[in-house]
Amino acid sequence: MGGFPMMGGRVMGGFPMIGGRVIGGFPMTGGSVMGGFPMIGGRVIGGFPMTGGSVMGGFPMIGGRVIGGFPITGGSVMGGFPMIGGRVIGGFPMTGGSVMGGFPMIGGRVIGGFPMTGGSVMGGFPMIGGSVMGGFPITGGNVMGGFPMTGGRVIGGFPIIGGNVMGGFPMTGGRVMGGFPMIGGTVMGGFPMMGGRVMGGFPMIGGSVMGGFPMIGPSLGAGTGVVGVGQ
Repeated sequence: MGGFPMMGGRVMGGFPMIGGRVIGGFPMTGGSVMGGFPMIGGRVIGGFPMTGGSVMGGFPMIGGRVIGGFPITGGSVMGGFPMIGGRVIGGFPMTGGSVMGGFPMIGGRVIGGFPMTGGSVMGGFPMIGGSVMGGFPITGGNVMGGFPMTGGRVIGGFPIIGGNVMGGFPMTGGRVMGGFPMIGGTVMGGFPMMGGRVMGGFPMIGGSVMGGFPMIGPSLGAGTGVVGVGQ
């Protein structure tokens, strides 16, 4: 029948059957079809074939449940995460912990948007045994003017360890004059000098400038045709 040789059987729905039947497009021997699934000693709930279980929220379950869209076996779901022996707070699955500020925490806390275990958050930085000043995390130091310091300070925008800043330059045991950092020297005419001077726009150490050229040693006046001769 229907293109199949049969001995003591029949054809239903395009399947040869011996002592069975076809339901919903499936050949069945001692079973049934529900929701498009062949079943032998089971059932179909929510679109899933089940043998000794159930379907909740679109998930097949055997000895469990579905909460928040996740299958759960011996647990629960809060906020959209499956949990086994835990919970979900703030959108994170937690096992023996909690969620604060959007971070999962186990034995810690969240302050200012950072997960912390035995620390704190100041100014947007996680800190463990430190502080934040001027927008930088500091451990055992401080910040002045926007730089992190370890055992130092910042003045005028530069980090200093055991020194200071004058005129915009970091100094360790020195100073800044006229925009140049100086260690045991001075600045004249815009040039840093150590034991010298500036004449006519040139830095000089033990010399002079005549006619626009730096001279070290004997000098010649401008206009002689000889410039910068040193002995």
